[in-house]
Amino acid sequence: LTIFDGEYLTWPDSDDFLDAQSIEKKVKFLDSNPAYGLVRTDAYKIDEGNDGDILGFISRKRENRFKENLFNDLILENTYITCGCYMVRSEAFFTSISSGEIYESNGGQNWQMLLPITHKYKCGFIDEPLYTYVVRKNSHSHSIEGKEKELKRCDEHEDILTNVLSNINEINQEKYFAQVQEKYIRKKMRIAIKYKDRELRVRMYKLLTDNGWLNVKDRVWNRILCKEIFGLALYEYGRGSREILKGISRKWRIYDSSN
Repeated sequence: LTIFDGEYLTWPDSDDFLDAQSIEKKVKFLDSNPAYGLVRTDAYKIDEGNDGDILGFISRKRENRFKENLFNDLILENTYITCGCYMVRSEAFFTSISSGEIYESNGGQNWQMLLPITHKYKCGFIDEPLYTYVVRKNSHSHSIEGKEKELKRCDEHEDILTNVLSNINEINQEKYFAQVQEKYIRKKMRIAIKYKDRELRVRMYKLLTDNGWLNVKDRVWNRILCKEIFGLALYEYGRGSREILKGISRKWRIYDSSN
């Protein structure tokens, strides 16, 4: 990053695929839209183990794929961070990261690259799947199994975000540090639910409560686990729809973490 001299920068993963027109179309967008510091495209998700069947789009065709201000959504993972979808204007990169150096971590480099830039610049969107993300069972991101490994990954990601945000001077760092802390306390509570770890679940629930971060969904999930109704099955199904959770929360009394 400290020695490249190209006009644009992209960093696809080595085991995924760029469409033949991916570079060309992103360059054309940035050439035609000088106010944008970066651009991203959609991508196919394919299954390596099933003859390359298309599983869907990385954007899931959600409306927020058209958002231009991605800083908050990237922190909270409310949008996709698939690196090969993105192209950055080099000028925007060095304006945002003057040293050209990023925080190094085993957890990856996408937040380190994107957060400083999306804090300063708008991100364009090309509504075409110009990248192919291959879902591999043994890949770095999909081979993490077991409670301790999942908790370690949470700690790695929290460390990345905290360090990246601490180097962006123009933001309210205290506010964003709290957002990151809340995010990973909640993730760890979900991991506790998945692995039926009552002690961890109660501890994370208490942290959410003590900090004023507890929401209806948190209460419902604790109630589900307490009664051992649906439990892991509901977790694996996809954590339930919002409508189902609202219905359950109305029907059941709010769970007290001391139970």
